[in-house]
Amino acid sequence: DLDVPSKALDKYAVAIQLRTSISDRWGEAQLHNNVGRVYTKIGDQQKAIANAELALSIWRELNDRANEMNTLNTIAKANIDLGNLSVARPQLEEVLHYCEQVNTSCSFEPFARNNLGLVHDTWGEPNEALEQYDLALKIFRERNDTRNVINTLNNYGMVYANNGDASTALDKFQEALNAGSQLSIFQDEGVTRSNIGYAHILLGYYTTAVKELEKAQPLTQKFEDPRFQAFTFMRLGMAHVAKNELAQALAAYKQALEIQEGIKDLRGQAMTLDKIGELYSRLNQPALATKNYRQALEQWGRVKDAQGEALSLYGIARVEFNQNHLNEARDRIVEAITKIESLRTRMTSYQLRTSYYAAKQDFFELEIDIRMRLYQTTRSRAE
Repeated sequence: DLDVPSKALDKYAVAIQLRTSISDRWGEAQLHNNVGRVYTKIGDQQKAIANAELALSIWRELNDRANEMNTLNTIAKANIDLGNLSVARPQLEEVLHYCEQVNTSCSFEPFARNNLGLVHDTWGEPNEALEQYDLALKIFRERNDTRNVINTLNNYGMVYANNGDASTALDKFQEALNAGSQLSIFQDEGVTRSNIGYAHILLGYYTTAVKELEKAQPLTQKFEDPRFQAFTFMRLGMAHVAKNELAQALAAYKQALEIQEGIKDLRGQAMTLDKIGELYSRLNQPALATKNYRQALEQWGRVKDAQGEALSLYGIARVEFNQNHLNEARDRIVEAITKIESLRTRMTSYQLRTSYYAAKQDFFELEIDIRMRLYQTTRSRAE
């Protein structure tokens, strides 16, 4: 039952009352920390932080440094999901510094490394992200912790998916699915199948993608994972767009956005708003397209995601270009390319740098098209 968040919260609430009634401060703190983790999973990060901070204050009162660091890791994960990466990173570095100081095995080290990997991935630092995931994977495998191996493989695959290498991403996602199937671990199957569907979209296998995403949807609902439920709706929308099923796509995007707004998932909202902007652009509704792209750009800015900002700026530039607003289009695409070049030059892996460049070719091609039309317009005026 603890794998189902609503049931877990009910049980923890009863347990907290019991621990409080017998003045068991240690048990009370542990339960508050567990409640924080449940809220993180279902996407209510404010409640996650509030409960984890209750635990943190008790650990400090009890001078329990190890559990204090464990709870700080929970708070950091909630801050990551809220987009507060500059807050999360020093929290995680404090946790890992503690782990380096203690002689005994640090049980929460791989979780902190997984979280730090998410920070690096979001900040466009894929090499650093993969380094943290490698370290986390090594520890989880040494502990035979298959469920967290699955989680880390999913994170690992997303680095490659986000940087243009969908084939490697699919290999990682398939490895995660196989690991869960062999040991009958189904709690994370919805997440993994959703990621597999996403990789198939990137590879152009849209019918296969829809099949995987339709398998994922009831699983994310069953295990009450609204964040990935929304991602799966968004990815279904992407597949429908690719198949030119635009009405189904818009309906899926709106379902995704409704969930993301409900759980205050700013990054998820930005992704979906970008997709809606792209869809309205295809429907030749430039005002609605620009409105959604600008809303997405604002959300990417809130979570300090330069790669996301570049995508929204590219979308705006394309809409402006299609309306022959060439100076505005040029300014936006230059902004976008400046951001992606800054990210690309920080990559030390040749494979990632090459795949990332290939994935962003549309940016450079649009800039060339804009400058060519500007040149032709200026020349025709001169004549």
